[in-house]
Formats: sequence, structure tokens, C-alpha cells
Amino acid sequence: MKKFYAGVVCFVCAMMLVACGSTPTANGGNSNAMYQDPEAIEYNNMPEWVRDEGSADGKDFCTVGFVGGTKNLTLKKEEAQQVARVAMAQVLYAEIQSIVDRYMDNTQAGSGSSDEGKMTSVSRQMAEGAVVGARQRKSIMGQYSGKFYVLMCIDAESLKSTFQGMQGLDEAVKEAVSQRAADAIKNMQQAFKDKHKGQ
Repeated sequence: MKKFYAGVVCFVCAMMLVACGSTPTANGGNSNAMYQDPEAIEYNNMPEWVRDEGSADGKDFCTVGFVGGTKNLTLKKEEAQQVARVAMAQVLYAEIQSIVDRYMDNTQAGSGSSDEGKMTSVSRQMAEGAVVGARQRKSIMGQYSGKFYVLMCIDAESLKSTFQGMQGLDEAVKEAVSQRAADAIKNMQQAFKDKHKGQ
């Protein structure tokens, strides 16, 4: 009988240990902690700027790029920076296009599809050229995944300077966009904040 009770006690203790070592899942069930994805744990413990895919601190607009695979740290850094610049250019293009559209409406500079197509090309060229001025502010590498993350940022003055230095663009359009560089940064920051509001 003593052996029976001892066995029951051991069984109960074992069950308690299993319960303590588990974590709740999305549907309210339990999954053993030892089976959690190490890469997911790593990501959840990354800095906020990694998990938010950028930052907007009131001055600069920043995007994140990351790469894995290669063990060459220099190559990882360069590729991650390029990924971040591409992400930044996509957001910046939409903002520049909005500025150009307003400029054309106010000046009645364009009236046909050919002009619209030209201005779209100009906006894309300005966005792609501007992100060259973005600078790396932070970086981190995942210890488990080996992924290398970088935070690339650009401010209004850098944006304005880059626009003004571009060659082969309509001077009036270039000046209009340059003078609104600060507004462009503010708008991109606000869009970023709105996207992450309540997360």
C-alpha cells in the first residue's frame, strides 16, 4: 500500500512539473516550453525598432533591413542596408508623388497622361536617389538565427540637400519637393505611428 501511495505522489509531482514547464498558446491550450521555436523567442526579445520594422522619433524617419544566410558580416551589413533603403524608398516615393501632384494642381503644370507619366518617373527617381543619403543608426545580429538587422535613418536636412543636388530634373519641381522635405519626414513619421498605434 505504501508503494501505491508513493507511486501516486510521484505521478502527481510529475504532472505538476509538466504544467509548470508549459506556456499558454493562442487558443488557450498549453505547449511545452522546450518545444517553442528558438527563432521566434529570439525575435520576441529583439529591440523594439526591430519588431516595429523601423522607428519615428520626431526627427528622423527610419526603416529596417535584415538578411541571413551568409556568414560574411560585411556582406550581411551591406545587404541589410540595401533592403532598408528599398523599404524607405517605397514610402518616400508615395510622399514625393503626393507633393508633385499638389504642385502640378496648383501650377496647372501638367494636363496630359504624358506629363503625369513623366512626373511619376521623376518622383521615383527622386525617391531612389534620396535614400542614398540614409545612414545606419543601429544594428544587431540574432545569436540563434544569425540574421543581421540594421536601422537606416534619414532626416529632413539630408533629404533636402540630396534633392537640391540632383541633376537633370525640372528645377521648379525639384525646388518644390526640396522645400517640403521637412513635411515629408513628418508625414512619414505620422504614417509609421498610425500603423503601430495600439500594437
